[in-house]
This record gives sequence, structure tokens and C-alpha cells, in this order.
Amino acid sequence: MPRFASSQSVDLELPGSLAAVQSYLDDPRRIVYALFDAERVDELADSVFRLHMQTLRFFTLKITPTVDLRVWTDDDHVLHIKALDCQLSGMDAVNQQFTLTLSGHLRPVAVPQDQTDVSAVVTRAVGQADLDVQVDLPSPFAIMSNTLIRKTGNKLLNGVLATIKRRLATQLKIDCQQWAATYVDEVAAQSG
Repeated sequence: MPRFASSQSVDLELPGSLAAVQSYLDDPRRIVYALFDAERVDELADSVFRLHMQTLRFFTLKITPTVDLRVWTDDDHVLHIKALDCQLSGMDAVNQQFTLTLSGHLRPVAVPQDQTDVSAVVTRAVGQADLDVQVDLPSPFAIMSNTLIRKTGNKLLNGVLATIKRRLATQLKIDCQQWAATYVDEVAAQSG
């Protein structure tokens, strides 16, 4: 059974203090909707979401995955994501011999901006996502080179993670910036 794998690291600057970014990441629901279009997400339970992904092409196959994700934040404000289940639309035979493993995390950290001024810090979100798929491909692929199949599968998974990484760098950053403005107002109101 062919196995495909990809891993991507993330390191991005987010607006606001460490406390603000920690508070932002403590709302997994907001993070999910910042990264994915609302019409592609179903909330199944607290911290569990069904993501209807866009159709992917693997040689002549069109694959439309539906992934159930658990997204939560731990006591250290680290955001975690884990795939609970995945189904491929219209590919019942493949679904029986298909396993998807996805796990990732995003940790907020304060990093000194200037070594001469330790009070000048920026807040960064650092993390990693690992995606692994094992699948028993339909018979037409049996005559193809295993190297070509693996290379194409790995490239496909790399593309999925790269898209998520781009969304983190753009959509998450914009949403965090909008959220940080209200956070500052809320903290000021509570202090005053």
C-alpha cells in the first residue's frame, strides 16, 4: 500500500502582545473560520469540525476529501489540530483502504526584536504540520512506476500543507490583527 507524506513548518509574526496572541489562539473556532471559508465548514461538536476540501487531482482521479478535525488549545495556549476521520467523495472502494493522519500545532512565543533592548519584543507563532496518507490505489495504477506515484502523491500533500501555510500567513494574520484591536479595547475597559 503506497504511503505519501509531507511536513511543513510555520514561523510567522502576529500582531499584538504575547498575552493577546495567546488569548486569540484560545478560540479554536475563530481560528478555523479565519483559515477556511464558512461554507466549507460544519461544526460537529465542541472543538470538532468537518472540513469539505476543494477537489484535488491525482493523475486522472478527482479527489474531494471531507476531513473531520479536532482543533483545541492546551493550557500553554498551544493550538493543536488532529484529523479524526477522512472520506473521499465518490470513491467508496478507495475509502475502505485509505488512512489519513494529520497533526499539527501552533505555539505563540515572544522574541526579542533587538538584543540591546530586551523590552522590544515581537510575538511569533511557530509550529509544524505533518500529513501522512496510506491508500490502496485502484488497479490502473498498478502498472505505473511506484517512484512516480510516490513523487506525485507527496507533491499533492505538499501542496495541501503549503496552501494552509499561506492561509496562516495571510488570513490568520489579518484576522488576528482585527481581533487584537478589540482585545486592547477590552483590556483597557477592564482596567479602567
